[in-house]
Order: sequence, then C-alpha cells, then structure tokens
Amino acid sequence: MSLEQLKQNCELMVTSEPRLRAWCAWRKVRDEAYAVGLAAELSKKGWHVVTQIGVSSFRIDLGIVHPDAPGRFLAGVECDGATYHRSATARDRDKLREFVLRGLGWEIVRIWSTDWWIDAANTAEKVHQKLSALLTTSRARQAEIDAAEEVYRLKADVAVAEVIEVVEQVTQVVTGEEGMPVANDPAGAFQEQKYAKVATVDAVPEYVAYEPMDYPIYRETDPAQAVQGVNPEQFFEAAYTPVLQSMIAHVVNEEGPVLDSVLARRIARAHGWVRTGARIRDRVDQLAHAHFRAHEEEQLGTFFWPASLQSDSAVVFRRPGDDDSVRSLVEICLQELAALVGEMETKGHEAEALIHAVAREAGVMKLAHAGRLRIEKAIRHRGED
Repeated sequence: MSLEQLKQNCELMVTSEPRLRAWCAWRKVRDEAYAVGLAAELSKKGWHVVTQIGVSSFRIDLGIVHPDAPGRFLAGVECDGATYHRSATARDRDKLREFVLRGLGWEIVRIWSTDWWIDAANTAEKVHQKLSALLTTSRARQAEIDAAEEVYRLKADVAVAEVIEVVEQVTQVVTGEEGMPVANDPAGAFQEQKYAKVATVDAVPEYVAYEPMDYPIYRETDPAQAVQGVNPEQFFEAAYTPVLQSMIAHVVNEEGPVLDSVLARRIARAHGWVRTGARIRDRVDQLAHAHFRAHEEEQLGTFFWPASLQSDSAVVFRRPGDDDSVRSLVEICLQELAALVGEMETKGHEAEALIHAVAREAGVMKLAHAGRLRIEKAIRHRGED
C-alpha cells in the first residue's frame, strides 16, 4: 500500500465515523417506531399490548396479554429490529432464541420489517389473525382443564355423600335411634353438586352497630323456618301440600328469582335428604308453577320469580352476603345478570374489562369458559332491551 492510499484510508475512517453513528441512531429510531406502530395497530383491534418484555438485552418486542387471564401473556411478537440484528449468526437469531422462549412457555409470532414498511395494515391484520387463532386454542385447552376439574369435583362430592350415608348408618346402629327417613324416590336420584350447610341461628347481640347497605344482598335461606315442622314421610301426600307451599313460597320470596334445581335442593335439604331425586323435583316444580311467575331459559332450567317482582325491569343484582351465599353464574337469572352489566357499564367498563368486572362483582374467583359465555349472553340480552 502506498502512502497515498494509506492517507485516503485514514481520511475515510475519520469522515465515516460520524456517518456511521448517525446511521446507527437512525436505525434505532426506525426500529422503535416500527414496534410502536405495530403495538398501536394491535391495540385498535382490542389487544392489550406491553412493549419490551424481559430483562437486560434479552427482551421480547411486544407481549400480548391474555384476555381471560390478565396476569399472563397469550403470545409474544418478535420483530427483526435491533435485538435481531445484534445476534451474531442466523442460528442465534432464528433457532436458539425462539427455542429458549418456547421452552419458557411463550408462543412466538414473528413479523418482518419489510412486510411492515410495504403494507402495515395488512401485516397487522395477519398478526391479529394469528393471535386470534392462538386465543381459540388456549380457550379450548382451558375448557378441557375446567371439564377435568369438574369431573374430579363431582367424584369428590359422590365420595363425600357415600361417607355421610355410612356415618349415618353406623350412628343408627350404635345409638339404636331412628335416623332421618330416605325419600321414596324409585324414579332414581342423582348426586347434587353442592351441599347446603346446616342452618344455625346466632344469638342476637345486645347492641348492633348500624351499617348502611348500598346494594341488595343475597343470602341462602332455610325453608324450615317458614313452618312449624317438617315430615319427610308425608312429603308426597296431598295433606302435606300446604306445608310444602309455605316452604316454597319462603324460598322464592327470599331468594327469587331462583332456579328450579336450587329450589328443589333447598326443600330436600330441609327434609334431611342428601339427594334430590326426580320425584322430589317434580313435586316441588308442580307447586311452584301453580303459585309463581316462571321464566324458562333454554338448556338451563326455570327461574321462579317472587310476587314482589312483577316485571323483568324491576330486578336488580344482589351481591353475595357471605362466602356461603356465592352463586354460580348459571344460578343467576339472565335479567339479574344483565342488571349487573348495566351497573358496570355505568361505571365506565366496556369490552373485556366489562366481562371481568361482572365476574368479580358476582363473586367469581376464576372465570371459566362457560362463565364467560354466560356473561356475554347477559351483555347481549341487555343490548336487546
């Protein structure tokens, strides 16, 4: 190399350094604008987007929050920005990084800057479709998990019922006393999913502080309090009808609108029966239909309304008064659930936030897929009204 060539190379290095720094700064700004623009487009489509998830230099460009579980991410969106170009080899960029992320439980959606700069709207729509497909798969997987948990819970309930029956039989043998009679139910009985606790009456304190209530309260009631006594042996006799009518009226007026299966369960428990058979349900339903307004919901059952509620518009949502009075979403009539939707809309909740707000106010700790569908149906019902 001649001295002239060496001089030219030195001059090139001196003059190129500012240009190189300027180019790097421009590239960083462009990459950031690229990710921010994509995040804005996904937000418009209803996704909750968090940028730069992770620590140090190993970060995911965009994290998409799971709509059903705000505490975790549905997927990560990787852009070929600064992090991608800093990787030494294509193997590091395309294989190892994604392998590590998937091993940590991430679903990765990758897009390219060339696609974004050529057609940003279409690229954002493709990402939206991929995220929607991942959400559908996630919900299906969660539905299977919920179904498995429900089967396990039902098996546990059956085991508890069997233990109760054995204990009662052993108690009768040891004490020589007659236990509670078993319902004459040849039509076949099925195991209930929920057991009411034995009703207790607390002593009235000398002084009760006044606590103003801002909203109606729902509490389970004991129908045995409405009559002088119950007689399980006379349950299916015509002479016992007035007693059953009083018990049914007590439950409907205190808890209504109340689902038919819940009403039958209350009456059965008051007579000392663990199981609620078909004959018991038919007997209770017949008397309830004769005296109370009924509204049937397809694939769910019939809700019986108290005399104090003459129209659907008069119903308001009742919060659970205690932990034992938390109702499942299917035990709340659609009109009452729609009233709660209206309350949450008044407070400014909408879209996904509205669904979670309704579930939280109803006392639902974990929103399963079936519960989400129930709330969405209540939202549509309110919109139709």
